[in-house]
Amino acid sequence: MKPFTVFLVRHGEAETQWGNDDDPGLSQNGIDQAQNLIKRFENDLLRKFSFISSPKKRAIMTATPLAKKYDKDLLINKNFVEIPSPNVSIDEKRAWLKNTMHLNIKSLDENVRDWRLNIIDAITNLNSDAIIFSHYMVMNVLKGFIDNSDKILNFHPGYTSVMILKIQNKRISVTNIEENKNTIITL
Repeated sequence: MKPFTVFLVRHGEAETQWGNDDDPGLSQNGIDQAQNLIKRFENDLLRKFSFISSPKKRAIMTATPLAKKYDKDLLINKNFVEIPSPNVSIDEKRAWLKNTMHLNIKSLDENVRDWRLNIIDAITNLNSDAIIFSHYMVMNVLKGFIDNSDKILNFHPGYTSVMILKIQNKRISVTNIEENKNTIITL
């Protein structure tokens, strides 16, 4: 099978901190970051790509300007949603995430382990070039899987950072990664 390319893009800056709102949109800065993606992908490279997004507003809003430029439908895929935190109150979300980010994969809650496996399965089962708009922890899951890391937190992708993956025969490799851009999640 021929290899294909996946651009995994972290959403732009959210209008609220993680844990304050279950589904925030983008701040004005995040909207500007989404618009700037058009310049970063100016050539026609994405014409043949599928456009996929997490169902969260901040990912959809990040994807929209680029999808419009390429006249693409945005396919919503719940497998690329941010880390689940069911049964965690809003007051406890930041502390829960801080703790969870540093756990060994084997120590994760069952719903987080399942979320992780669903991300890996969704990526490995893609069968064409795609650009996916997603989240900080989703990118970390994939980087950790590729690096065979036993941790869930593996790097700090900035807002609208791009991780380029090559997938062939259900094997994933990283060909380029933008990281540690001094924009980590605000806890």
